[in-house]
Amino acid sequence: MLALLGSMRYACSRPAMMVSCFAFGCPKVGALDFRHYVNSLPNLKVTRLEYGFDPWVHAPDNPAWTHAGHTISIIPQMQSSKERKGGNEKGNKDNNQNNTELCIRAYKFGNDRPDSAANGKFIGKKGNRQEKQIDHDISSYLNAIELITKDGVSWPRQFVGEEGTGVRGMNKEKRLVC
Repeated sequence: MLALLGSMRYACSRPAMMVSCFAFGCPKVGALDFRHYVNSLPNLKVTRLEYGFDPWVHAPDNPAWTHAGHTISIIPQMQSSKERKGGNEKGNKDNNQNNTELCIRAYKFGNDRPDSAANGKFIGKKGNRQEKQIDHDISSYLNAIELITKDGVSWPRQFVGEEGTGVRGMNKEKRLVC
């Protein structure tokens, strides 16, 4: 949260300098006006990283509060070796014969996130508070990034909802909407 606020203030005070903010497990910081203000700064790029079912990224539980910037969501999906037999063997193999496959999605300005319901309620993993808190630990975020690097999992190249070939003009002219 402090990284987001600090980068916003720095971008405001130095409009000629490009500022990037990578926030890990950042909660909602402000209301819709704050979100629009941060997203409209031309020299500020905010990227939030959400791992697993981190409960803090959905706090506070007030529908008036919202996230600013783009969101990259990394969700581990556990499958037993029986389910994966004869299938595509992507993922990390654990000692207890379970595979962890990471589902990585990028959401432009946090739009279309499946776990951000209109009423502000969190839709996610069931479990006790301690189990969910493990996903908020910085070591969980780092382990996920190391797993992505080690296994060669592809990083998203497009935002969810913007897949496609772009706009085609006359004479088969191709224009990508970026």
